[in-house]
Amino acid sequence: MNFHCLFEQSGTFKNVLIQNGHKAYDYDILNDYGQTDYKIDLFNEIEKEFDNLINDSQNKTIFSNMTQENDFIIAFFPCTYFSSYNNMIFRMENSQVKCWKEEWNAKIITSVIDRNLERARYFEIYLKFCYICKIKKLRCIIENPASGGNTNFLILHSPARLGFFEKDRSLWGDLLKNLPISLL
Repeated sequence: MNFHCLFEQSGTFKNVLIQNGHKAYDYDILNDYGQTDYKIDLFNEIEKEFDNLINDSQNKTIFSNMTQENDFIIAFFPCTYFSSYNNMIFRMENSQVKCWKEEWNAKIITSVIDRNLERARYFEIYLKFCYICKIKKLRCIIENPASGGNTNFLILHSPARLGFFEKDRSLWGDLLKNLPISLL
């Protein structure tokens, strides 16, 4: 089994998988920890593969040779824009921007608008990624975006119903200590 850890550069999950006899690779645009096997723009890869699927294009991507039988994706999709905490930022109720509520000005409103545009872009990429996995029947765990409660953006707005949302990662341990790897 090949495990592809997308948006993951620390090697945390990859190295545990390797220790348990699996082939595993980290993919990220950064390599801050010296563990990234494929330093690549994953958003671009998702865009190209989505184009392949909807326009019958033939662009080579990291998904090109992945199969349901041989590959498993663990995606640490950028989550900060989807979390319940992000809603507090938009309402200016989190500790970092609470003081802004009294100081409403163009700079503050512009920052909220910009953050919303960034979230829209991440949501677009997220939906395209889910579509790729669904159409290609790729097994996948999306680790981050479902954090938070019922006000989570993806729970409220995403048409992609993937079946399971992990709401408390601490039950498994942040370093994958308690997850039974052999069952994957």
